[in-house]
Amino acid sequence: INGNEVNDNIGNGINSNLCSFSTITENTVNSNYFGISLSGHNATISENIVSFNKYEGIGVGNCFDVVISGNTINSNHESTQIGIYLSGERIIISDNVVYNNHKALKLFEVSESRIESNDFSTDIVFQVHYIDVDYCSFVEFKNNKFKGIGVSVMIVRLSYSSNNIFISNNLLMGGFRLENSNNNQFLGNYIKDNGIAFDLEDSSYNTITNNTMINVMQCYREWGNCTANVFENNYCEESGNIPIPNIIGAIIGLCGVGIVTTVMLLKRRRINREYKGSET
Repeated sequence: INGNEVNDNIGNGINSNLCSFSTITENTVNSNYFGISLSGHNATISENIVSFNKYEGIGVGNCFDVVISGNTINSNHESTQIGIYLSGERIIISDNVVYNNHKALKLFEVSESRIESNDFSTDIVFQVHYIDVDYCSFVEFKNNKFKGIGVSVMIVRLSYSSNNIFISNNLLMGGFRLENSNNNQFLGNYIKDNGIAFDLEDSSYNTITNNTMINVMQCYREWGNCTANVFENNYCEESGNIPIPNIIGAIIGLCGVGIVTTVMLLKRRRINREYKGSET
């Protein structure tokens, strides 16, 4: 499936269901319920532009041996929308640009897979954007960028996930949160301008080493039932406060709300005056 424009459908833009050896490349898929949906094996989704779809930009379910690379996935940012959704085994996600989605990436029951050299970012303020890793194992995240802006943060959240590894990722306005997740490794990641860099709840036997944390409120926190986590050889600069970019973003956002409210009130007063004038 190559070189098509697929827009404004009430269902899937492109659907490859229970297919093998599918190749979906260089398509423009906009304003559908689902952008590109795939189930099957030995498939490639590459060099597509996927924007303004209601649910997933790219959704891959019950798949194995799939490559998703070089796609641009943006502006799928309503409360139900996900940039990329994955479920399956031996999936490679590489060199994609995924921005301004409500949730950039969601993995559910994914194993033996690799997420590498992607750009996950948002400039939608006043939201917490999650990279969700749920019930996953043996997934490697390497050399990815996770970026929030203003008071919008990008949190990589693991839930009931074990034996995953995060290497040399760059988190700006972001951090890691673990919930009931054990035996994961975090090596050589860079985290800047966030609240808590590593936030562990009911999680044990995780290794956090050789990471760099700059301008964070707190480097590391354990709560609930945590046992034998290793936090060593990291460099951390704790500010003890909400990072300055978050404060600036909040001020800008509040100013924007104030301006809009003022304009609406002035318009309403003008309409009232015009209405009273017409009565006389």
